[in-house]
Amino acid sequence: LLPAHHALGRAYMQLKRDADAVGHLEKALSLDNDGSLHYQLAQAYRSTGNREAAAPVLEKYQAMQAAQRKSEEEFQRDIQITAP
Repeated sequence: LLPAHHALGRAYMQLKRDADAVGHLEKALSLDNDGSLHYQLAQAYRSTGNREAAAPVLEKYQAMQAAQRKSEEEFQRDIQITAP
């Protein structure tokens, strides 16, 4: 039921119930393919005063974002049309 945990965690975040969101977001982390879930969890940790837990999650988010940018740049480079 990972998608349900993800949805519930996001709903709690929107309701400003970050402490309730943390457990659900933690359970759904394996679904994260773009880093957005890691970012939300880091924000939930920060807002609940748990900055120590937020730091590694935020680092993972940044690494995922960098990898995604690199992949997009490589894709763009691969599809460029050049003269023969």
